[in-house]
Amino acid sequence: MLDPAVCSAILCNYSRLKQDSWGNFESDTWYLIYDFENVCDRALKDYPLYMRIVEYKIDGMQNIDIQEALQMEFGIKHSLEYISSLWRNKIPKIIASQAEDEELYWHYLIEEKGIDRDSLNEQELTEGEELLLELFRQIPEDAQKMYLEVLRASLKK
Repeated sequence: MLDPAVCSAILCNYSRLKQDSWGNFESDTWYLIYDFENVCDRALKDYPLYMRIVEYKIDGMQNIDIQEALQMEFGIKHSLEYISSLWRNKIPKIIASQAEDEELYWHYLIEEKGIDRDSLNEQELTEGEELLLELFRQIPEDAQKMYLEVLRASLKK
């Protein structure tokens, strides 16, 4: 899920993947969809328009119908090409970025900090780590990428 192309493929085939994995809790596809849904919800929570586009596309709506629905719900009329670009490019990039951020946090907590996987949910961040995370969230989104690259490079050393 760290690759926008993979996220786009999952989105485009979501209905079939969900149907194929329904009730089969031991399959890789079920876990893929479960994880993807959770990451997608967290990634798009601040983007209600994008979330609605995802819901409409998964429901099988055509762009012309989505355009009308968005205009009625949000009072915004985007071109059909823009809706398509959001669906195939912007939304998958946001989801992949969220997955990457979570992977970095996971790596830091498990590998660098040494928290036991079984007790991860019971662990709390130190006051300094919470402050650092809050400061990070206040950085403009475009600058966050640079800081994540620096963090990634420092973790590889």
